[in-house]
Amino acid sequence: MSMLNEKTIGDQIIKSSITIATISNLDPHSSLTINTPILIGGESLIKDADARLRIEQGFGQVNILDLFMGKQYVLKSASYFSEPIEELSGLVPNIYLVKVKYEDTYLLSLLITPYSDINLTELTDELNFIGRSYHGTFRRTVKQLELGQIDDMKRRAECTITAETLISLLHYRIFNLRRLRGGVDSPHKQSYFSLVMFMKGRILNEGFLCIKCNTMYPSHDISDDKKCPKCGEPLVKAPPNINIESIAFGFPDAFIDFASKVNLHPLDYLTIYTVSMIPPAVKIAVHNINPHVFSSVLTLPRRAIFDIVGSNDLIDLYSLWSINNDEINMIIAFSDSRLEGYDLPTYMNERVFIRDLSEGIAKGISYEETFRKSVTKEWNLSRYFSLKELDENASLNTWAGVKNECL
Repeated sequence: MSMLNEKTIGDQIIKSSITIATISNLDPHSSLTINTPILIGGESLIKDADARLRIEQGFGQVNILDLFMGKQYVLKSASYFSEPIEELSGLVPNIYLVKVKYEDTYLLSLLITPYSDINLTELTDELNFIGRSYHGTFRRTVKQLELGQIDDMKRRAECTITAETLISLLHYRIFNLRRLRGGVDSPHKQSYFSLVMFMKGRILNEGFLCIKCNTMYPSHDISDDKKCPKCGEPLVKAPPNINIESIAFGFPDAFIDFASKVNLHPLDYLTIYTVSMIPPAVKIAVHNINPHVFSSVLTLPRRAIFDIVGSNDLIDLYSLWSINNDEINMIIAFSDSRLEGYDLPTYMNERVFIRDLSEGIAKGISYEETFRKSVTKEWNLSRYFSLKELDENASLNTWAGVKNECL
């Protein structure tokens, strides 16, 4: 590849990359949560100033605090890879989501870029620094406001400038700082490879979205003129989604005892995977960046890290998939830090399994055959169950019951 071509591709990547960050704090006057949305880059995705303003407004309205809440598991960071469902000119955008918190400062960051090798651990470390730095500015300006040294307008302006400066620096470091891409991406705590889900489903690509109302509609709920039932504005195509039809499970015997102790049932892991998807409010806001691009790609979690509420533990999942027309086959591998002492392989073996699957897909080898030859070869492997069967058959609500259905 010539240097000219490298430069051209490099320029395309930079212009196709966008960082959107929303920082949330409690307003000192109203005691309401105030969002500060920051948008950097994206020249080839965002076509006009009105669209840029609309995107900032959309992210400014996202309830950031809700995204940090959860009864058991909270999505901390994730990488989402995009599969073109329709013909798409230009580079395909992947998405990296990171949430960080420092005292009462909450930060949601989305990096949208053609890069497929962003290091989530390094990116999270950078955003933790930004969260702490912004919090310092926020607390200082609140104190200055209380002492009468500045007014509220100046306080808000200084916080916004600080946020813009910090996010801008990180955005352009993505293209120049090698450690933010590639390398070993290790979570803060050792986790243990314990479960594989095989899922079969179909791609749904028939919904519509009102950009003005930020509302999605299934195709059967709209009129022939394709206008919003609420405001009358023209609708655009919604991003594609998936409908899961059946699931099979692979797991070692030691996992059965653990899952019983922590009260995790087979369908609970489908719930965890569902939570790893881009949150609906964020998905709509992302779609508004460029409806043509984001209605043409199916975006799925490639990796997701969850915090376990009330502890320092985590769940780390990887996924792969293959698509044939509207059919999709997915594999999700889970590791969990709570499995220490159960004599299970570490998350590094999970990565070996994912590598074996990738190589198997390239050679046309079935997922099940790879499962029987990889680090999971001694594990149990069940038949496929429909979601209705898993929901209604009481014996399949336990891992012992699922083991009885293993091949």
